[in-house]
Amino acid sequence: MQVPLELAFHHVDPTEWAEADIRERVAKLEKVYDRIISARVRVERQAHNAPPVVHIELGIPGRADIVVAQADHLQRKFQSPDLKTAIAESFRIAERRLFELKEKQLQVQTHETAERTAQYAAHTERLEQRVRVLERIITDKGMAISDEIESLREKPLN
Repeated sequence: MQVPLELAFHHVDPTEWAEADIRERVAKLEKVYDRIISARVRVERQAHNAPPVVHIELGIPGRADIVVAQADHLQRKFQSPDLKTAIAESFRIAERRLFELKEKQLQVQTHETAERTAQYAAHTERLEQRVRVLERIITDKGMAISDEIESLREKPLN
């Protein structure tokens, strides 16, 4: 990443294990998609009894940030999500979104490569047609140009 990880805890006590886990998971995201330029992770609790929410923003060049904030999703999926679950689930979603982005980019690249290949093939075919015409002109002894080429071969190169 070009910008160091920004990590903040709001209304949640920061713990060494949580910070280490988040740093490891960000490093894993960088392995999934090596063009991440920034990562901001905010761990917060909206209310005293509310589950923790892990908010992730990933800066990607040439597009809007990938944002993950899954408060409602966590409560629907898990009965009482704790910080460890919130971190794991948010980073799972971020990883999935990076894989989807990478897949879309590969599809675009594949399509562009196929288009270029078709253009090169058409260009090559046109060149081959021209070469065939030139070969016919040169090898057809009945044409005047062939005689001129032959007469040039017989003259000395002075």
